[in-house]
Amino acid sequence: MQLNEHQKNFLSAFKETVCITRDQNGRTFICKDKPTLDVELGEWEDADFIELDPKLFPNLDWQTLYYAETMLKDAK
Repeated sequence: MQLNEHQKNFLSAFKETVCITRDQNGRTFICKDKPTLDVELGEWEDADFIELDPKLFPNLDWQTLYYAETMLKDAK
């Protein structure tokens, strides 16, 4: 995944493992928990989410859970 400097700085700020994902409506979320995807409802659950500006990570797939460490490692 291609990350710009702003995205790298944002992800590097977290000392704990965080996940980033989208919902099917295009909203972007971050959480410390490992959520599960309810395919029937089309949403992520079982986690405490904080909504992010969707422009921060515009190219995420809504059915994929992205880990910050992996995103940073793959970007290098």
